[in-house]
Amino acid sequence: MSTGILVLTNKALANAIKIESLLEDTTIYAPSKLKADSEFKVDFYDEKFSSIVDKAYKLHSKLIFIMATGIVVRSVAHMIKDKTLDPAIVVMDEDVKFCISLLGGHIAGANQLANQLADLIGCIPVITTATDVNNKGALDIIAHELGAYDNSQRDIYKAINYNLATGKKVYLLSDIDLNLLNLDIRGFEIITLQDALDLDKDEYVIHIRGAFHGDKAILKIVKENTSYYEIKPQNLVLGIGCRRNTSYEKIQEGLNALCDKYLLEESQIKTIASIELKKNESGIIELASKLSALFITFDTETLDKVISSTDTIEASDFVKSIAGVSSVAEASAYKLSKGKVILPKQIINGVTFSLGIITKYRKEEA
Repeated sequence: MSTGILVLTNKALANAIKIESLLEDTTIYAPSKLKADSEFKVDFYDEKFSSIVDKAYKLHSKLIFIMATGIVVRSVAHMIKDKTLDPAIVVMDEDVKFCISLLGGHIAGANQLANQLADLIGCIPVITTATDVNNKGALDIIAHELGAYDNSQRDIYKAINYNLATGKKVYLLSDIDLNLLNLDIRGFEIITLQDALDLDKDEYVIHIRGAFHGDKAILKIVKENTSYYEIKPQNLVLGIGCRRNTSYEKIQEGLNALCDKYLLEESQIKTIASIELKKNESGIIELASKLSALFITFDTETLDKVISSTDTIEASDFVKSIAGVSSVAEASAYKLSKGKVILPKQIINGVTFSLGIITKYRKEEA
């Protein structure tokens, strides 16, 4: 998630250096004629400006141009491909009074970058995306932050964002506590599954699928009778605790039952977490391989700190007598998800599971 800052004049360079000192992983690109002693990371170049733009466009996920907008448009036009591939582009005047979100406002994060710069240096952000102008959230951003953005669903995102921007109702129900996710849900009307029974085919129902606890029969009716759309977070953390030498088959059977009970899909699990004692547990290792999931373990001291820091984790004296800590699955999921546990411990087929979620681009974690 690096940022490139491109300048053409001394005034722009001076302001770029100020900005560089406030942002992480940032490189400034400036023509060699501006070269001066600097402790900051400046890439002085002799080649054509167009070549440097091409290089920076491919190298960075975010670009800040401190120059005229027309120069920027002409320089990047030939490289623009798709909103899911292009970097975020923000343009600033040389006095850095204004900050224009030019390209990649939602998915790439140009709107977020413009607002961040406004907070850091006091410039005025210029944002033109319809949902933002109307102080509404956007479905594509929500999907992106949950790791569930699907480029084939762009028409749905556009339709729902249009409804939001124009003040039409879009209903949102979530299996996950929305306070944990901290999503931008301005404009969405939060409802329960029971509420959704009163809606019809002309009304959009967005369902964030995490660990479903509701009535499956009611859910089926809602799916059939409304313009229903699911977002399935693809960044779930699976905490696991089990006896030594528990077979892969036993763990997999337990996971199958967990997914069936809570309407989960294995593809949503990207990370498995457990205690360090289990780092060589063949059954968990095989499961991680099968899911193409990262397997991370924590030592007892780390998990002890997690357990003592909250009263939401269910402690077990039996588990402590075996593992040295009073919780393994839930404490591991809690640690890795930074407290965003969406399913407390579940003992199925003799294996303990817990689920957490890792969210992206959280402002408080930036």
